[in-house]
Amino acid sequence: MVLSSCPSREDPKPVVTVEVPLGFNDEGASDESPCYQFVGPCVLPDSGVRVLPPKVPKGSTILLVGDSLGVGMSEKFRELASGAGYKPVTKAISGTSTFQWVFWIKKHLETHTPSLVLVSLGTNDAIQLERAKKSNVYAEMSKIIQEFGSEIVWIVPHKIDLSRIPKIDLTREFIRSSVPLSFDSLKVDVPLSPDHVHTSKVGYERWIKEVWKWMMEVNMIEGAPK
Repeated sequence: MVLSSCPSREDPKPVVTVEVPLGFNDEGASDESPCYQFVGPCVLPDSGVRVLPPKVPKGSTILLVGDSLGVGMSEKFRELASGAGYKPVTKAISGTSTFQWVFWIKKHLETHTPSLVLVSLGTNDAIQLERAKKSNVYAEMSKIIQEFGSEIVWIVPHKIDLSRIPKIDLTREFIRSSVPLSFDSLKVDVPLSPDHVHTSKVGYERWIKEVWKWMMEVNMIEGAPK
């Protein structure tokens, strides 16, 4: 986004803060223009652009739940979140499915009171896809999280060898159609490990970094990691 003008320092309106577009410094000013930061919704003079603050401000808790893929992302996620001024909590457990987490999630919401929940589930649901469709477990888990007052981002499974999990493509599409906001993991080049399901440490790091970058782009979170 390009700012066509800056608010006047004499503007009597309350000062509010927004995430500054790329190219602006930490003080909210470019090299050419003495602009300062705003917080909350505001309309930039002349440009007519309405600027909204990120849904999840710095200082908030972000909870990551999931299966073994979530476990693999956990270390880099904690680094990214804490470096950007958030409080990360990881509760991923290998081998688990959404059918289990739909019963567990409320306890973690009440314990950690996250503003945002990242969900990395679905891989272990594929063998029970018809059950998932019948119960719509993805929509149900999303509902629990939203009714608690938290935002949700579902990290759908990456590209997995269909010979290992034949229905993973169908599972991925069903998740996308059932949750309010999901990250398309297929656009990330995640190398498969010898088991053709998981990835390497480098792969997990690349994956969660792309998720983090995308969440900034869609205005879910603010600020780049330090």
